Amino acid sequence: MTIRKIRIFPPRLPHPDTLADPRYSIADREQTWLVVYCPRNQVGGLYHVEHGLWTLQGPVTAAEFLAALQRRGIELAECEDLQTWLDAITTPPPEARPS
Repeated sequence: MTIRKIRIFPPRLPHPDTLADPRYSIADREQTWLVVYCPRNQVGGLYHVEHGLWTLQGPVTAAEFLAALQRRGIELAECEDLQTWLDAITTPPPEARPS
């Protein structure tokens, strides 16, 4: 095996304010995953509740993250919380909005 040097960039993480705001998180239909999207840092996250394991994807738009959820078979329940979550993740963060 040949080991070569490659440049690795640190992963994007959800902004701490996003993780602290419940509007940006929602459980999947089976209550297996906590699904998070951070529009500020353009990163989606899946937290497996039972295993305590994070999977992160970024940079990614909200639409790309929603498509990735569908490809993985992660379903979100149709409910009021879903609309709140969709509104939050598709609204530009305050620093990105024109003044």
